[in-house]
Amino acid sequence: MPVHSMSIAAILNGVSSDFSYNENSDFFARFIAPDARILVVDDINTNLKVAEGLLLPYKMKVDLCKSGMEAIEAMKTTQYDLVFMDHKMPEMDGIETTQRIRAQGETEPYYKEVPIIALTANAVSGTKEMFMSMGFNDFMSKPVNTVGLNAILEKWLPKEKRLSSPAEKNKPAQQNEDQAGNRIKIEGIDSKKGILMSGGTIEHYLETLTLFSKDGQEKIKEIEACLKTGNLPLYTVHVHGLKSAAAAIGADDLSEAAKALEMAGDQNNLSFIEEQNDSFLEDLQLLLDKINNSLSVYEKNKESNTGPQNMELLKKELIRMKAALDILDAGVINDGLEKLRTIPQTKEIGTLIKNISDCILMAEYDDAIIMIESLLREVN
Repeated sequence: MPVHSMSIAAILNGVSSDFSYNENSDFFARFIAPDARILVVDDINTNLKVAEGLLLPYKMKVDLCKSGMEAIEAMKTTQYDLVFMDHKMPEMDGIETTQRIRAQGETEPYYKEVPIIALTANAVSGTKEMFMSMGFNDFMSKPVNTVGLNAILEKWLPKEKRLSSPAEKNKPAQQNEDQAGNRIKIEGIDSKKGILMSGGTIEHYLETLTLFSKDGQEKIKEIEACLKTGNLPLYTVHVHGLKSAAAAIGADDLSEAAKALEMAGDQNNLSFIEEQNDSFLEDLQLLLDKINNSLSVYEKNKESNTGPQNMELLKKELIRMKAALDILDAGVINDGLEKLRTIPQTKEIGTLIKNISDCILMAEYDDAIIMIESLLREVN
């Protein structure tokens, strides 16, 4: 207790699951895999950010794609050890994407052998069998949790790429008093739950909230367009995406409202959608405004804490990061990114660090080194 849909679905599908949300729970990554390459496919930026945060303790190389077509193209140039594929996406959903990938196995065995894990927010009895019949190897319920993720990685990652992890819990580091005092508090969001669900650090959660704000504004326009054109299937896909993204940041009430609209869309219940949609979009916009206001306040408080000591710490971590990039030490690179995010800094420096992080995520290491050198000159 409390009961979660993922736990119930796991039991119905014959899968052992001991996960429950607990704000005091710790997480132990039983291994690291710095040589492993993972692909995550999801049309929602928020979900991609959450996945990135949850995978950080394993020190793997993680690539992110926002569509099925992007995933197909990415797999032409990179042989991934594991692919996480969202089920419901606009234009080309996860099932069609997976079937296209498998079809290429006629000429290249890799496409038939690579493990593809379905990500779904609609897990019910028979879900696993359905996905396996469509070319998937397994499935995970969204929002993704650390226990289920660890089990999937242990099951499907090649054993030779898994290295023993230090025998200590990878729990979120204790925040200092200033960070704790600036903790995000937003009406309608359980921030403690959101932090744990998105990887365990306040800074990563803040980035996730920023992406949710962007996703939310895009979805409002897309949802309104769908209703104007009468495209109910696409409408259902968009509210489905909001359902999982809202749950990932701890906005449970909004997630439940999106779930109700998704069910109505699946059942062609247009009268319910017309009755509830306007208030849903108003609540979403109100939440987005609260998120943006809180993020603005947090950034101002963070900048006020910037001082010479923090600049020296920033300089030290940048030098360490540059050295790690020179030899492509994945463990130090991931650890360095997390430390850089926690150092109080100005908005301008924060933007530069975000750009460095994006370059590393896209494997553009030379560009990341150039940016670090430029930032070091500015810090000096």
